[in-house]
Amino acid sequence: MSILCRMRFLPITVMVSAILMLIASGCAFHKPRVKLDRVQLRKIDFEGLTTDFHIKIDNPNPIGITFRKFDYQLDMKDIRVLSGDQRKDSTIRPKDASVLTVPATIKYTQIWDLIQAVRDKDEVPYTFAGGIDVATPIGDLRIPFKKQGNMPVIRPPTVKLKRLKLESLDFSGADLRLDLKLKNPNRRSLGLKKLGWSLSLAGAEALTGSMNKEKKIAGGAEAILDLPIHIDFIGSARALYRALTEDKIDYRMKGKIDFDTRFGRVPLPYDLSGEVRLR
Repeated sequence: MSILCRMRFLPITVMVSAILMLIASGCAFHKPRVKLDRVQLRKIDFEGLTTDFHIKIDNPNPIGITFRKFDYQLDMKDIRVLSGDQRKDSTIRPKDASVLTVPATIKYTQIWDLIQAVRDKDEVPYTFAGGIDVATPIGDLRIPFKKQGNMPVIRPPTVKLKRLKLESLDFSGADLRLDLKLKNPNRRSLGLKKLGWSLSLAGAEALTGSMNKEKKIAGGAEAILDLPIHIDFIGSARALYRALTEDKIDYRMKGKIDFDTRFGRVPLPYDLSGEVRLR
């Protein structure tokens, strides 16, 4: 529908005022411009990411306009991961601009098949599109927008207990050496910064602690963390001493590992349990 046709449906006073303002300014009415101004990554971890889409609406005219509502959708390749609409009455002053912010939280489980398809890449293509409904003195306009780009993806390293070795044992305590195996499934390297743990053996809480460990794990590579552990039986159950004399022992180890990524420091919680041979 043309601008002149839209004017037929406006109250005569509004239409006359708009025409007079445009005539007085010496220029025609220009369609507002809408674009995705920037995409801001707010948070990323091994489960997903939160990002803000900033949509800029520019009014080049000498009269104010009002946007009524907007709708949007986010596709990552062929998978729809987000859509919505929102009513928002807001006036944009003459020759001014306004920015709408649309937050989006994406869980990697939502796009797991897509991530598998691009598992040798650190980014997934996206399309963010929608439209803004703008009310002007000379009629309503719908202005579409569309932006394509890439979203970052980081995959969680796997953490496994590789070995638990009993090095010494007497009635006062025990010394063990624990090897944790970490595998980085990403193409880029990860920098290990800090490891925290709580270790239970044979159902008894044996040790809690943390260590700062600077170690870089190359993309697709494995690394072994060697943790010396001392258990003082004065503060532990005697049953733990008897359990350590056996060939195997039940264990549970949980905690958090901090990694440095190109997006900043990212924590990885882990929780391991099972039966391990004392070697």
